[in-house]
Amino acid sequence: MKLFKKAKSKFYWFDFTVRGQRYRGSTGEIKAARATKVASMKLARALEYGELFPVKPTVLAELSDRFLSWLDEANARVFISTSTTKSVNREFNSMRTQVREP
Repeated sequence: MKLFKKAKSKFYWFDFTVRGQRYRGSTGEIKAARATKVASMKLARALEYGELFPVKPTVLAELSDRFLSWLDEANARVFISTSTTKSVNREFNSMRTQVREP
């Protein structure tokens, strides 16, 4: 873990990597000892949760209803579009056939 001060900031900043994820931010502290404690807490949280701000994971069951309704709507649109296209093609072909016959 790296603790440093930016050129135009009065606060100490932290920079570390956990499992390939980089974390950077301000400690909000101007004293090195307190900044070290804050940065250590952030590192511990990242190690424990994998994130500094843990979020509740979305359960697949919560998404399945939305996905299935979207899929039904998409299939309905494709069916309508396909059947409309087929009927238009049939009409066009019958009109074209009528025009060609003398």
